[in-house]
Amino acid sequence: MASIQKHKTGRFRLKHKDPITNKWKDSYFKTEQEALSAKATFDYIDNMKKIGSDDWKKVVKQPQEELTLSELVEDYRSNFLANKTNLGTIKRRNACIRAMYRVFAEDTTVREIRKLKRTMIPDGEKQGWEIFKSHHFHLSRYTINGYLTELKAMFDWARMTERIDFVVINKLDKYTDDELPEIKHFEWKPSQVYQLLYNDHLTQYHKDYIKLFTLTGLRISELLGQNTNYPEKEFKWEHVNFDTNELSVKVKRKKFRLVRTVHEDVMKILRKWKNKGYKRPLDFKYSFVRNHIIPQINMALGFKFTTHDLRRLNAQLARPVLGLEDASKSIGDSTLLVVEKHYAGISAKEMTRINNAVVDQLTTITQTATA
Repeated sequence: MASIQKHKTGRFRLKHKDPITNKWKDSYFKTEQEALSAKATFDYIDNMKKIGSDDWKKVVKQPQEELTLSELVEDYRSNFLANKTNLGTIKRRNACIRAMYRVFAEDTTVREIRKLKRTMIPDGEKQGWEIFKSHHFHLSRYTINGYLTELKAMFDWARMTERIDFVVINKLDKYTDDELPEIKHFEWKPSQVYQLLYNDHLTQYHKDYIKLFTLTGLRISELLGQNTNYPEKEFKWEHVNFDTNELSVKVKRKKFRLVRTVHEDVMKILRKWKNKGYKRPLDFKYSFVRNHIIPQINMALGFKFTTHDLRRLNAQLARPVLGLEDASKSIGDSTLLVVEKHYAGISAKEMTRINNAVVDQLTTITQTATA
């Protein structure tokens, strides 16, 4: 039976048998009451064992074989990722798992990751997820944080489903705000905005392409006519309503299409392309934009930017005259999609006001640039 003695430190020592190994061990408690409570538990276990009852197992947590990374990942893929319908999520999580395997061997136990130590060159000795960060030093810190966020989701799933009972990644493992470089976005100058619309070296198609994305503020992925990985996102003529000046686009990470009222200048461009017999408004993949359209435009203008920078230009035009909220509405910011889906959508009248303000501001800036 277990016994209690007062230790010279003032604490109470409980001598008892380990329920699993049956070896004697000592446990220490601050108060005698805590020691007596623990003694009662171990006495109960001893009695149940003596009479051959397995009831003692109800009060003892059985040690489990340590889970390895490969076992957890296989479980995660079979029981979580297998249920996902978003291919982007599956692809993103698997990419992060591969990044993890480049640092930690598949037979590494999940529990030991945080305690692992390794000498990294040139950073010296690192421990736990600092090893992961040091290994991927060639990547941006934002990318590394993205990896850790995705991996944290996997380990949190394992903990919530009781496959593990400890934290593997916490917020301190990621780079904090004061450890991240400042994000520098392309800032449009009036002279550059003027060049977008009136540079003689641009073809009319290039000018129409620029105007389409500047006035709608939409993402390139929302207007592409070809998308091999996500064919449901493809933008076709059936998604254009010429009578109401509305476009139906598949927004980022959402299963529904968002109906956007656009400016008449946008509809003029789309009518022109439809009359020319284009099979789809933008009948190509993103690779064509990246490798041909944007490089050609950049070369003609003499400065570099991306299609996403035209989306930023839309917000830059809207914010000074409309404020942050309407600037967000102008580009269909994701934070407003909750309102759009569950409460009340942005009315056509409201979008017309926003669209007109963007066009007016664009006109003002280009006139200023030539003054």
